[in-house]
Amino acid sequence: MDVLLPVLRGLASESELIFVDDGSPDDTVRQLAALKETLRHQYPDAPDIRIIRLKENYGQQAAVYCGLLHARGESVVTMDDDLQHPPSYLPEFLRLSRDYDLSYAHPDRDRREGSLQYGSRMRDLFFRKILGCPPEITPGSFRVISRRAVEAVRGRAGTFVYVSALLFRSLPDMKVQNLKYSTADVTTSTFGNSPSRFSLSGRILLYLKLVFYYTLPFTGWINRDAQPYVIREEL
Repeated sequence: MDVLLPVLRGLASESELIFVDDGSPDDTVRQLAALKETLRHQYPDAPDIRIIRLKENYGQQAAVYCGLLHARGESVVTMDDDLQHPPSYLPEFLRLSRDYDLSYAHPDRDRREGSLQYGSRMRDLFFRKILGCPPEITPGSFRVISRRAVEAVRGRAGTFVYVSALLFRSLPDMKVQNLKYSTADVTTSTFGNSPSRFSLSGRILLYLKLVFYYTLPFTGWINRDAQPYVIREEL
């Protein structure tokens, strides 16, 4: 939490920070509530913090989609919770993304190994061949999404959601870019040391689901009017 405080104080007061707790079994919510109280009392001009608790664990993509639908800003940043995406890059990231519908930021050095690299290549091939992603664009979870793009995906997820795939399918004419940030800005205690949540077989299964839900024409009626998560409460 100490890493976030300087960044939050540097963001505009009209900004908001949304944490989606995806059914975590630890004291995450308590720590987030404490951070919210600290900011409210000690830094009244800091951005508002909103905490959304999901009923159970629905997965990263569903949690991100939930955050998108509840965000109110003209630009929405999505990032992982393990500090592999540096909060210090947020002001520059937002500035460089003003004229784009979707911006991805990646480290200037790729330290992924084994199944992570192989899985990413499978994903990139799918995005380029099936969803029309430009060859110079590499999707990722650290991104800035415009209000136009957020509204394009609203209510279109169904039971299985993969946010970047949904963006490319819902708004094919969007303006997209890739940016690089310095790995020197990443918290050294976490970068490159967090174990992957997916085995190789898990990644293969994920991309098979991508093919099923985002390419086959008959899945539209199966997926329609469904929701990939249920909210327990908002704090």
